[in-house]
Amino acid sequence: MNSAFGADSSKCTGTALCITDKVTKIIDGDTLYTKKYKIRLSLVNSPEKNQTGFAEAKAFTSKLCPVGSTLLFDQDDKQKIYKFGRVLGKVFCSGKNLNAELLYNNHAKISKEYCSVSEFSGESWAIKHGC
Repeated sequence: MNSAFGADSSKCTGTALCITDKVTKIIDGDTLYTKKYKIRLSLVNSPEKNQTGFAEAKAFTSKLCPVGSTLLFDQDDKQKIYKFGRVLGKVFCSGKNLNAELLYNNHAKISKEYCSVSEFSGESWAIKHGC
């Protein structure tokens, strides 16, 4: 574990992948890349390119998890891989849960159709937004 997270490193749950890595690219509000992984956030859906709110959601993620910063990634035990070969999970940047922050700040909506198949559906942020 990278010591940059201190107590935050304990935020990984389950048995799937738990890594710290540097952010190399922000694709949109709910997708970012590291050198080794293409990460899609579990249970959240932010606007896609050409949709209202796309620029704001991407900017929000870029501010919380800027390129070059270190993130902590906790892979979803129940749904490890998402389409296009992206790993699926929860991301912590700047000591905050990016999945939850996108929802709390109205830059994403909960993906209710995945609540039954996500390790994180019982967490307070997911329940508050509809899981």
